[in-house]
Formats: sequence, C-alpha cells, structure tokens
Amino acid sequence: IVQDISRQKRFELALRESERRLSTLMDNLPGMAYRCLHQSKWPMEFVSEGCFSLTGHQPSDLTASDGIAYGNLIHPADIQRVWEIVDGSVQKRQPFTMEYRIRTEGGQEKWVWEQGWGIWNCQGELVALEGFITDITARKQAESERLLLEKRMLQSQKLESLCTLAGGIA
Repeated sequence: IVQDISRQKRFELALRESERRLSTLMDNLPGMAYRCLHQSKWPMEFVSEGCFSLTGHQPSDLTASDGIAYGNLIHPADIQRVWEIVDGSVQKRQPFTMEYRIRTEGGQEKWVWEQGWGIWNCQGELVALEGFITDITARKQAESERLLLEKRMLQSQKLESLCTLAGGIA
C-alpha cells in the first residue's frame, strides 16, 4: 500500500517554520510575554526568554508546578493594587495596563509596565491571562530626577524673586 503524504509533510514544515518565527519574535522582545492563571500569585503556564533579563529567574523557574509564582516577585506594597486592576479588567472583559514594582532574583527592585487581557473559552469561562511585561526602571528614575530638578529650579526662582524684592525695598 502506498499513500501520498507530501501534503502532510508540507503542513508539518509550515508549522515548524511558523513556530520558529514565533519563537524568534518572542526571544527578541525587550521584556517578557506570558500566559498565566487568574489565581492568587498568578502561576505561569508560559513565559518567554525575556523572563531572565527582567526577573533574574529562568523561564522554567516560573513555569514549573513547584516553581516560583510570579505574584511572589511583585512588591508587597503593590500586590493588592495589581490584583484589583487585573480582576476589575477581567470582570469587565477589558484589557489591563499598569505599572508596579517587582523584586528580582538578586534582590533588585525594578519598575515594570504590564499590558494583558483575559482569554475565554467557547463557554465563556476565563481560562488564562496573556500579556507582556517590560522594564521601565530607567524611565521612572529619569522622571524622578526631572521632578527633583524642577523642584530645585522652583526654589531657585523663589529665592531670586525674594532677592529682587529685597533689593527693590532696599
């Protein structure tokens, strides 16, 4: 018996090429793409290779069933606000966007920006959250420095005005 499987082989090649392209795109993102459960601590089902540069953890550390839950990386002062934003958006079936702090494997604090959305099955049940997280620490530091410089400039202008007023009175 002979069976022509050339069509099946073309589909397999096309699938492998599609997976390769997706993998290359994910690996080149300046952050971490993810898929997680909408549960306390957000257990991860998938994280891209950018996980390591963002968190200091290998992707397998976050996706293993006995691994590190992403929620444990979120700064304790931010965790409740993050949960409320995500849960509120999921309830409304809307995407969510937020900024918060995480702690890396080395103990460093980083600011991150996250955008995500819920994924529902045919029955309308929420099955996962998918999204993207990127490091915005440098931007936050620049904002902080700019605010400090503006405050100093304002103080300088007040002193200059006061000197001008004192000079005028004298």
